[in-house]
Amino acid sequence: MIVERLPIEPPKPQDIVIERWLAYARRVRNVIFNPAAPIQLAVAEKNLVIEWEAPEVNIEQTFNFLGITEADPMSYIAQYGTSLVETSKLPKEAARFEIPAGHVLAAETNPNQTPILKGDIEALRKIDLNCHGLNEYVNQI
Repeated sequence: MIVERLPIEPPKPQDIVIERWLAYARRVRNVIFNPAAPIQLAVAEKNLVIEWEAPEVNIEQTFNFLGITEADPMSYIAQYGTSLVETSKLPKEAARFEIPAGHVLAAETNPNQTPILKGDIEALRKIDLNCHGLNEYVNQI
């Protein structure tokens, strides 16, 4: 009897998984304006005494480690090179996949795009947007 044993097959290469996310639609912020009630003058009370006491409080601080690590950008570039900093470059395998018609990839959009305002936008003209930290909406009003 002759038994021929073949060598073990080499392991198959791992699959290459390329994830490309479609961009979300531009956010919309609804503006609702409810006018304040008219000012009512308070009637002055006679012999009114107001006493203030320090409240009894129990302050308890808890900290949870969330796995965040700080890194120096210069040491990161020195260790990994500038190829990882440039996120717009895709591997050559990903270049052959087409983007669906009418869609944009999330990597090609501006994540800090100002949301579109809808609703009672005219009410925002009554306040100073710069004072309240809303100066990014000045162009929409």
